[in-house]
Amino acid sequence: MSLSITACGESAIEKAKRRHDWVQENGTFGELCVATKAVQEAYFDANDMEQFNFWHTSADAACANAQLLGASTPVKEAVSQESDGSR
Repeated sequence: MSLSITACGESAIEKAKRRHDWVQENGTFGELCVATKAVQEAYFDANDMEQFNFWHTSADAACANAQLLGASTPVKEAVSQESDGSR
C-alpha cells in the first residue's frame, strides 16, 4: 500500500485537490494560497514534477492575490465583482 493513500482510499493528491476546490467556492484568498500549496506539496511527495511545477505556478498566483486583495477577502466575492465590472 502506498503511503499516499488515506484510510478511506483517497490519495493525498485527491484530498488536497478536493479541499482546494472547496476553498475556491467557499474560502478566502489566504485559504486558497494555503490549499494550493498543499496540492503542490502532494504532487511533490508523489514525485510528479510536471504537476508540481503547474501547481507551484498556481500557488504563486494564489498567494500574490492574497497579498494584493487581502487574505481575508472571499474568493467568490472578488470573482463576482470582477465579472460584473465593479472592480
